[in-house]
Amino acid sequence: MGTTRHSARRQVSGLALVATTGLALAACAGSGGSGTPGTTTSSSGSSSTSTTSPSSSTSPSAGSSTSASSRSSGTSSGGTSSSTSGGATAAHRCTASTTTTKAVTQPGSGAAGSFVVELVTRNTGRSACDLQGYPGVSLTAPDTGAQIGAAATRDLGQSPSRVRLAPGASATALLRVAQAANYGPRCHGARAAGFRVYLPGETAAQFAPFAVDACSNTATPLLSVRPFHR
Repeated sequence: MGTTRHSARRQVSGLALVATTGLALAACAGSGGSGTPGTTTSSSGSSSTSTTSPSSSTSPSAGSSTSASSRSSGTSSGGTSSSTSGGATAAHRCTASTTTTKAVTQPGSGAAGSFVVELVTRNTGRSACDLQGYPGVSLTAPDTGAQIGAAATRDLGQSPSRVRLAPGASATALLRVAQAANYGPRCHGARAAGFRVYLPGETAAQFAPFAVDACSNTATPLLSVRPFHR
């Protein structure tokens, strides 16, 4: 009987040992499971790194866009600067409203049967203007202002060139006037009060006083004019 009890105690002890070992193994298994989430965390960290990488690739794209914008802005600025510079050197055509013209005899210009008159045009405006070409010139009657005789012909001995007049500056066109007496009775003589002057490209006239004998017969031209020069 005593032997049987002793044997039973051993069996119980053995069962307890097995149970303890099982619990230990279960604990180890739990520890192994906990390693898997650790791997998942590591994988998650790798995923996080992967997510950061596209953000990094976006950054150069933004930089490229900024660079392109900067280049575009520079071109636009350069274009504006060129336009402004062009505008600064531009000058409008001289007009009747911004100039005055007077007629004076050129000293020592008398030749056989003719003399030279200087048509001096002065810029009275506030900005520079350009004169280029021949003026239109004719003689006018003292009372009515009507044209007397033929308008001036162009003397082609001098090529036209652009003359820029600063405010207050002047340019001159030389006008040769033939003596009316040279034509005798066919002249149909008349007394002129001065010259009607059209600047190049203008339709508004100026009047330059200059009393002179004229021919009302348009077949006897008295005037020939050269282009404006400094």
